[in-house]
Amino acid sequence: GKSAMHWYELWISGRPTSLEKNFEEQVENLPKSMNRKTNRPILRECTLWAPSKRMKTYNPETDRKGSKTIRWQDGERVLVRLVLDNHAYELIQQDKRIHGFVHTHQFEDSRIPFPAPPERVEDAETWLATDHDQTKEQVLREVEGVRTK
Repeated sequence: GKSAMHWYELWISGRPTSLEKNFEEQVENLPKSMNRKTNRPILRECTLWAPSKRMKTYNPETDRKGSKTIRWQDGERVLVRLVLDNHAYELIQQDKRIHGFVHTHQFEDSRIPFPAPPERVEDAETWLATDHDQTKEQVLREVEGVRTK
């Protein structure tokens, strides 16, 4: 229902860290809305999740091992868990760092946001649990493969 917490997948620009710094606080400070069925205030909680992790890699130019941060969906998407009422919808629409909802349905002249399918959250969890480390040999094979094409 409209007053239930759901995960939504959002297209973003820039680094997710800029959103992570204050988006949750902005949502939690939105005006209170009432649940029409229970006549109680809607919970103003928000979780913004931009999965990232460190991976080991090798730099062929310096011949050194190192590490770098990689982001789920190349940092172009985040997952946000909240109650999407009119206030939260307007906040998302007006935030220039957010391009829109990934999952929508056309209704008359509008695109209506829909919660992310549970598989999307599972995809992010699986991505986090997957080893993305690169050995020297893997990097050199990739570099050689690019050079021979």
